[in-house]
Amino acid sequence: MVQRSSVDLDSVPLIPAQDGGLQRSRDLDEELATAKGSSRSLCDSLFAFACVGTICTSLLSIVLFSIGISQQPPVASPFAQYEGQALRRPNAYANLEAAFGAGDLFADDYAPFTNFPDAVFQFKASDRSRRMWEDDRAHMTPAGSVYPDDRHIVANQTVSTLVQFRFKDYGMQRCFLNASVPLLIEKFDPAITLAEPSVLDVWELDTDMPIARYVRGSRDFAPRRRRLFTTLLVRANGQDVSGEFVCKSNELLTLELACSPSVPSCHVDFWQDRRIEPAGGIFLTQLSSVV
Repeated sequence: MVQRSSVDLDSVPLIPAQDGGLQRSRDLDEELATAKGSSRSLCDSLFAFACVGTICTSLLSIVLFSIGISQQPPVASPFAQYEGQALRRPNAYANLEAAFGAGDLFADDYAPFTNFPDAVFQFKASDRSRRMWEDDRAHMTPAGSVYPDDRHIVANQTVSTLVQFRFKDYGMQRCFLNASVPLLIEKFDPAITLAEPSVLDVWELDTDMPIARYVRGSRDFAPRRRRLFTTLLVRANGQDVSGEFVCKSNELLTLELACSPSVPSCHVDFWQDRRIEPAGGIFLTQLSSVV
């Protein structure tokens, strides 16, 4: 026979026990939430500090770099010593004077040849700055843009032309400047406009620098006049030639072609091409100077 326990049911704290468990669970949840909130706040703070530190470090690096650059002495260009000076090409005729001195070479062995200007530019005679431009005969072809070697010679009361020669070859140091009107042929149209008589004052310009794309600023302004070099008569049929002058190999000669004030009606306008025979236009004739 099983005896029942004489436990007083009223003394068993059933409901209070449940309320205490719920309270502890709530307290635990609040502690976990507080811990998570503290952890998230700490992460946010660390991230903010990291961003601020990165920005400050970057700014400090930029400031230090700028200070370092400003305190460094300027680096001189390797070509600074040549500013304003004529750059000389290497001598391609070294020791040839020994061969000429030995009498092995003679003047009769070398025929005269023509030398056309490497640079031809135009500028307004009334422009005090003498700013230059370059006329060309560029045109489109199926293969693209083509720039012929045609050079524009024009001189009138408003426009002058600059031409620059480089003297060629060793032992060919006797030169003449020629002025003639190119011939109209099947392969070349010089587009001649000429008022006769037309007299050109040829001025030597004050420069020893090459006028070329690789020389910065050389193509901007025409140099000033140095001296009157010669005077040439340009006529439709015929050729005028200057007096003989010395043209040392590899040196430059820069000239201005301007209409003479003594001939108000002067007008010279044509195109020239060094490849056309017979030679016509403004060019040099170089002769042997070997004795």
